[in-house]
Amino acid sequence: MHSPVKMIRALLEGAGVWVPRPIQLGHLGRRDAGIRDKLASHAVGTDRLGELECLHRKRGVALERLLVEMLPCVRGTARERLSRLAVELGLVARWQQQTLSQKPQVRKQALARLVLLSGGVADAILLAALVDSQESVRVEASRALLRAGGRRDVEEVFASVTAQTPEVRSTLAEDLRPHALMLCESAIPEILRSNHPERVKAALELLEGWGKALPLPDLLPLLGHPDPDLRARAFRVLPYVATVRSLEPELLRALQQEDERVKAAACLAAARLRIESAVPLLVSCLRDPDADLALAAACALAEMGSSGLLILEDQLTAGWEPEAAAAALQAIDRVRSSHYGYARL
Repeated sequence: MHSPVKMIRALLEGAGVWVPRPIQLGHLGRRDAGIRDKLASHAVGTDRLGELECLHRKRGVALERLLVEMLPCVRGTARERLSRLAVELGLVARWQQQTLSQKPQVRKQALARLVLLSGGVADAILLAALVDSQESVRVEASRALLRAGGRRDVEEVFASVTAQTPEVRSTLAEDLRPHALMLCESAIPEILRSNHPERVKAALELLEGWGKALPLPDLLPLLGHPDPDLRARAFRVLPYVATVRSLEPELLRALQQEDERVKAAACLAAARLRIESAVPLLVSCLRDPDADLALAAACALAEMGSSGLLILEDQLTAGWEPEAAAAALQAIDRVRSSHYGYARL
């Protein structure tokens, strides 16, 4: 007589169901193994709804636990059948109700179960959880929607993340990164054109963190934004934006502005874009009393290649102020010893 493990695996694999890891039943009692057997049989197409409804009335806790354990082990039509079963047994309705619990741990557990269901079953609940009061619940819901990969869901997550705390953005940045190109079609331009400076800054922060070349002409108007902090962030992203026209005039103007943050960002953008005409202005910024600006200018000159490094080395012997000399030495060391680029600042 075959063991429950072999019977269930044979049922699943015989129906072409993907099983990523062995289903371990050795630790189960006979009654639990019987429930798992019926769940597996139902998953591959044998209607066991009546029997499972009866089992749910008698041993609801065990059936729910075993169903939750089996869902991530299957995909395709098998997952769809088990997802419909969860709906028919009233489990999905209960999990949805639990997402409204006052206890964050209960809400997280409910979301963790809902995300196991086949696509679309729990999307509305997950979208609502994007504004949950608990940060960890918002992150859980966001990741679940991103894994599903639906365009609308990804755009909703991106829009939500731009209104979240820096901690949440940092946590979800890499989850969003694979969707960057799709987001450039509508979601990112919409944020960049919005009248919400803090959300625009958040979007720029994500773009800089991704470091990917992206088609974003809507970034260019932000180079003249009245908010210096936002303008500086736009210049930091500028090297990653594919454009068909020269940006030399904007960069040269930025290097002559009064705000040190904007000048520092423009230094680094000029280096990445190899704007040779910016070199005299970079030298001027290197002599600025602001230490961050001086370091940005030094790193930019170093990133310009051998010509920039020669300028730094020549200036070190010209009797500069100690602060400028220190910035030049630090930039040279970064490039020569560890190949640090300006983006690492």
